[in-house]
Amino acid sequence: MEFEFSCKIVKYDPGEGFKNTAVIIFDFEIELNNFKDLVKGLMGSPFTIPIKSIDYIDNNVGKFSDFYNGEIISRASIEFYDLNGIVVSFRSGHIRGWVEDEELKKWEVRSVREFFDGDLLKNVILTNYRFGQIHSSLTETYHISINTSHEERR
Repeated sequence: MEFEFSCKIVKYDPGEGFKNTAVIIFDFEIELNNFKDLVKGLMGSPFTIPIKSIDYIDNNVGKFSDFYNGEIISRASIEFYDLNGIVVSFRSGHIRGWVEDEELKKWEVRSVREFFDGDLLKNVILTNYRFGQIHSSLTETYHISINTSHEERR
């Protein structure tokens, strides 16, 4: 099944003594039950644990230990193609995304690879937040750590 989604990149500075965090957010335009099925299909597991709201994420990524319950679910790997392209692979599937030039300019980088370079924690967030806001329906958000030992496409 194909679903529409947007890609957004964000970086967070969690404060003194913690690594900065680079995150790619996939915001799917689908209702909650289909979104849950999509996540379960990607993870290859019927057991998924949603986390806090996207507002909580926007304000607190990396600041609190309870945020990291996504590690119970799975880990993802990341590959880059072209300047704007990204593929995030999970246990049973992958998402191929595209980050707009405006997003890259906002972070003063020329490519998604450059955005994720450096000594950072790397994460992916899956959500249906925007759909829920537009249609006044329920949303969920999942956080998954990116496995940085995976060989990335150059």
